[in-house]
Amino acid sequence: MKTDYQKFLEQKQHSASDYGIKPTYKSDQMFDFQKYVSNTQSKRQMCGIP
Repeated sequence: MKTDYQKFLEQKQHSASDYGIKPTYKSDQMFDFQKYVSNTQSKRQMCGIP
């Protein structure tokens, strides 16, 4: 049987689903890693880009 604290912790877990926007334009001047980071950030809206 789960304790109330374990149930509480399960509710606080983040899901990794894609709920952001789908990028429609990608600049050809970006490097591969920049394209990946910008796509991932726009899909998840949880990525910090300096």
